[in-house]
Amino acid sequence: ENADQNTDRLKNTRPASLLALDAKTGRVLYHSGNLIHTWVHFSSLAVADGRVYAVDHDSWVYCFGLREKGR
Repeated sequence: ENADQNTDRLKNTRPASLLALDAKTGRVLYHSGNLIHTWVHFSSLAVADGRVYAVDHDSWVYCFGLREKGR
């Protein structure tokens, strides 16, 4: 694979988006919006203690979760 093909592949993937949906209603609980600028092809999400962790192509680690009541 040459560099031009790699560059073209990333053009249509920005920004990456992460959505959390309510399993019963389909309602969006949260959306990452434009926060994640790139994506990683060979990575997966990690989930722990009600939070979702994701990494981007530039090695930034993101943590998403619902706000606790009262905060």
